[in-house]
Amino acid sequence: MLVGRKICGHASPHAHACAAVHTCPWKGGSTLNKWLQALLALLVFAGLWALSWWAFLPQGHELAVWNTRLGDGQLREYQVPFSMLVKEPGERVLEARLPLTDDDVLVLPRPLCHGLRVEINGVPVGGVGSFLQPTANIWNATHVFRIDGVPRAEGDVLTLTFYSLHDFGLLFMPYTARSDDILFRLDLQRMLSEGIALIVAGTAFALAIMLLMMSGTTKKWRHAYWAFAAGNLFYILYGCEYVFRLETGTLGQFLGFRKVFVASIYLASGAVFLGMRMLQSRAWFRMPVAFLFLLPCAVIAVLPTFYMLKVFVDACNVLLIFIFMYLMWMEGRNPGTRLVFPNLFFFLTVIQSIMVLLLRQPQIYFVNAGVLVFFLGLSYTLVNHVTHTEREKDNFAAQLRLDALTGAYNRRHLVSTGMETDDCLIFLDIDRFKAINDTQGHAKGDEVLRTVARILKQETRLIDDVVRYGGDEFVVLLRETDEATGESRARQIASALAALPQPIGISWGISLYRGSLEESIQQADARMYGMKRGSLGDGDPENP
Repeated sequence: MLVGRKICGHASPHAHACAAVHTCPWKGGSTLNKWLQALLALLVFAGLWALSWWAFLPQGHELAVWNTRLGDGQLREYQVPFSMLVKEPGERVLEARLPLTDDDVLVLPRPLCHGLRVEINGVPVGGVGSFLQPTANIWNATHVFRIDGVPRAEGDVLTLTFYSLHDFGLLFMPYTARSDDILFRLDLQRMLSEGIALIVAGTAFALAIMLLMMSGTTKKWRHAYWAFAAGNLFYILYGCEYVFRLETGTLGQFLGFRKVFVASIYLASGAVFLGMRMLQSRAWFRMPVAFLFLLPCAVIAVLPTFYMLKVFVDACNVLLIFIFMYLMWMEGRNPGTRLVFPNLFFFLTVIQSIMVLLLRQPQIYFVNAGVLVFFLGLSYTLVNHVTHTEREKDNFAAQLRLDALTGAYNRRHLVSTGMETDDCLIFLDIDRFKAINDTQGHAKGDEVLRTVARILKQETRLIDDVVRYGGDEFVVLLRETDEATGESRARQIASALAALPQPIGISWGISLYRGSLEESIQQADARMYGMKRGSLGDGDPENP
């Protein structure tokens, strides 16, 4: 009966098992592998940039020139892309000449505003959000309006009325097109802008749960795993900034939510940064870094207007660039890091997103893709680390139950092993072993012990266990074996030892397992001594 019993072969010791249990999960891999990961990160980033550029490429008649009327009644012309900060919330109007075509939709990718109305020659075409409660979160979406129901003529005027809380403008080229020609690109735009944010939120939540569960498996990395879990949860809050919403409460509530969302990215970055520092045992660097990430959050909490929040966050994003540059520099100094690809890709997306934000470039933010790749890389590394750690713990536990000299199990194994009533054991002793040590030296005695252990393993099955009980005594646990078969197996072992170039004699005793391993060993031990006295004489069994 082998049900419920751990079956193991004759394992050999692992010399570095204890050290491997405490290895940092980041470390491992060759220098060549690190450069290959870096090259892959650059290629994937370039591919993402090319895909984004293609997805947002206008597929119709571009509307590149726009006019707005200033306070003194003068017209001012803008070329897309353009944007500007506004200190006071309010309406801003842009006008453009609409070409006379058979296009049936107007496409406005990611307009910078919190409420939008669209008119052609004063006839309403559509809108997004409310001007009475301008708290819509619409900047991260592409908006499509049907224009085929409006009477058209040469020189039509397209009017966009923005309600802006802190900035307004058009960073991506508006255009008119046939709806059938742009469906695929619109779906791809939604995936790159909104869909990936939802994927990242789900991945971050799953990883946070996994990290909290993993923290119970290790004391050494527990606090680092907590920090990573907190970073994931904070990033889920920040991800709300990318979610399309037609309304976010009152203006005061919207400002409060914006503060929470924006502060969350600094808290998430700080938590992940601290987690990595903890894994690398740089305790002295934890508190200054925590201060760098907490200070912007404290300032954000007291800012009274959307404009001041926008200006301050833009300035803090420059700080993020330098922090992540330092992080990448530190990771680059570690020749064995396993996170080169996700770290470098994440770093590139952060730099790209912040530069787009500061320079007002017509590109989407790649940071969500970077976070997704980083989370996946982190998940793989941590799961692999936990799996490796558990395997090393098992190996280390097995090593503690192995005899260093012979490779057989030691007496600790007898405490943890299980036996059934249809098992039996052989208790054997090497004849005249003391004389071998006295006349030929302990090195020869050690050789004899290793030889006996080797023959015992050869003559038994994988489900049987060979145990060095002490000195020159061995116990062989035979699974599903009756006493007669055990006696036959003992004689087979004795014959194999006697057939060696330098024959080795043994005495043995057989005992069936009757519910107590200690009593069974005592019974077999007594029978072994009876055999030894009978074969060697009535004197001292070791000195006949």
